[in-house]
Amino acid sequence: MKRSLDGSIEIQTLLLIIFTYIIWLLALYFWNDVLVFKILLPLIIVFQNSLQHEIIHGHPFKGRLRKYNDLLGIISLNPFSPYFSYKRNHLKHHRSKELTNPKTDPESYYSGRNSSFFSIYFTLLGRMILGPFITTYKSIDLFIRNDVFNKKLIFENLIHLFSLFVVLFTLVKFNFSIGDYVAFGVYPAISIGLIRSFMEHRPRKKEVSQNRHQSIIVDDNGINGKFFSFLFLNNNFHIVHHQRPNLPWFKIPKEFKSNPNYWKNLNGYFYYKNYLSVSTHYLTRCPTDLDVK
Repeated sequence: MKRSLDGSIEIQTLLLIIFTYIIWLLALYFWNDVLVFKILLPLIIVFQNSLQHEIIHGHPFKGRLRKYNDLLGIISLNPFSPYFSYKRNHLKHHRSKELTNPKTDPESYYSGRNSSFFSIYFTLLGRMILGPFITTYKSIDLFIRNDVFNKKLIFENLIHLFSLFVVLFTLVKFNFSIGDYVAFGVYPAISIGLIRSFMEHRPRKKEVSQNRHQSIIVDDNGINGKFFSFLFLNNNFHIVHHQRPNLPWFKIPKEFKSNPNYWKNLNGYFYYKNYLSVSTHYLTRCPTDLDVK
């Protein structure tokens, strides 16, 4: 593909997007016959969410081609997560001057954090089991309150209906049960995705006046680290992403590893070597880093 001065394409990202939809179709088609596709289905739904995140931040098309990015993300393999609603809330999250504050950050998990339920929900196990229900409810609630009755968003709402139609039509075409898709595809996909968002941000402490101390670094050490880092398209280096939100996924690890001490110091050493380390510490208990009461 040709590059021009005013428009370019990140080939790596574009190929991943195409590959993701192909694997999704293969997983639906071979679901009953090939065991590996039962494992791949939720993983590919998680991976598409990671790709949608890249699309929201201006990839793979750059410059004059950037306007075409949304076309690559509007078909949500998780039908409970409308793309344009996700885009608006995520960009608002990045603009928030106080991350984790439910009043300003639409991606905050911290409402009701003094309740007894919170102490269960903020263990990793609790988040993975209960989180898919809570995040789906929150996504639908935000969509209904902010989007459905907004006359300015009629076109975007129609796009979401189109996305739902495409997913449902494909399931019917492949004789794939909608119930099975939700139970064995969407639910575990959200659960796996919540491993990333678990501890992604910690509440602002009184002595810290800047958001950057709130964004985690989960390194990619070991097989576990490499696997999840790729699955989440390196968004686990979250302080790097928040400081360089337009940096493409394949450049983030290099940015971190070029000066890891700088990034660790920048985020107040809110650091874990991989997600296995996170789960070892917090599978069944709340992180003290989050100042849970």
